[in-house]
Amino acid sequence: MKTMSGAFDEDILRQFIESVGLYPVGSFVRLRSEKLAMVIDEDHKDHTRPVVQAFYSLVTGEQIKPQRIALARIEEQDHVVDIADLSGLDLPDSAFLREMLFLSTYKNAE
Repeated sequence: MKTMSGAFDEDILRQFIESVGLYPVGSFVRLRSEKLAMVIDEDHKDHTRPVVQAFYSLVTGEQIKPQRIALARIEEQDHVVDIADLSGLDLPDSAFLREMLFLSTYKNAE
């Protein structure tokens, strides 16, 4: 939406992104590193670089140990390239996967 210059009122678009987030918490994204991750928090200074929990490698086609990544803190090393398509992957259904990832996030924070 932001790249569609003139299509949306700048102030309304900014308010929308600030309230909903560019990548809402709980959404699945694909990273440049060919990992799939779930958004677990947003970065209030850079809405394009949320905090994510990586859980799957597209390179190996396998689940990986959940890894928390604050994308805004790692500069250009990694970033979101797209919304993730989980269909066809050997993963639990989305609701169960979200629950598992949120629980692992909480467990790792203790």
